[in-house]
Amino acid sequence: MPSFGRRRYLHTAGAGLLWLVAGCAGGSPTGPSSTSTPTRTSVPTPTVTGTYGDFLDGPRSYPDRPADPSRETVREYVHDAERARTYNALYEPDMTDSSVQCRTAYDRTAQGGHYVLASCSGYVNYPEAHADWGQTPALYFVTADLTIRVADYGSRHIHCTEVFASSDPGENFAAVCEGGDASYRVYNVHPEPHTVSVTVEFLGEEGAGESSATNQTVLERDYTLAPTAGVKEESVTYRKGVYRVRATLDGETKATYRWDLQFAPTAEDPPLVVLVTPAGGLTIRRVPLQTV
Repeated sequence: MPSFGRRRYLHTAGAGLLWLVAGCAGGSPTGPSSTSTPTRTSVPTPTVTGTYGDFLDGPRSYPDRPADPSRETVREYVHDAERARTYNALYEPDMTDSSVQCRTAYDRTAQGGHYVLASCSGYVNYPEAHADWGQTPALYFVTADLTIRVADYGSRHIHCTEVFASSDPGENFAAVCEGGDASYRVYNVHPEPHTVSVTVEFLGEEGAGESSATNQTVLERDYTLAPTAGVKEESVTYRKGVYRVRATLDGETKATYRWDLQFAPTAEDPPLVVLVTPAGGLTIRRVPLQTV
């Protein structure tokens, strides 16, 4: 029988999704299907240096970070880094053959660096087992002196009957307990732990209640995030309308986002992400993770 040390680690530690004997690639992220406008706070440029993330040891070496980062050189670097990491995650001394294919997408230039998205898929054969590989898309931030990778996150759920919704089915964008509810993610793209508090308020069908005392608080959550970790809040709302997302970082830095939810979430929508930035700032924006 083959050794299952690395394979067991992958299954239990969330480094990827690995099915022995049979399997398929991981699913696509979902998010609400309308555009919204964030209210941005001042986001500083990072001063930390080094490489942060779950970069597994193995026979494949990781590429050198580009000395003069550009859109293309960083995208190539991320592609090669994610491919090496995936191969190292699958590697066992008794493996007979494997195949890894990776995709990347450029996100944006911000905070003095480049955000790039990546994901890999493939398979590996062992003497008495076959495994297919799929993974959560990874978010990279790269400068000449810094690499940060965030991919793994824990999901939070509540029972579908407890998710915010209207008693009038016509006021909901999806049927309660049948359609998909809205979700958001919180990512710590910083090499230090942080606590992020998120409050979601319902402002009404058209969002006219920006300052109204009748605004409804949909949920309040506190997240304690390790470096380069994340959380997906699966169960936010079924109800059509406009929402305000408020986030607080370590009890101080704040950011807000006007979230317009008029349609059911789809796999083609970039998910809403509360980001602890590489310098320890805070922002809320759409991250096009669905593109990879």
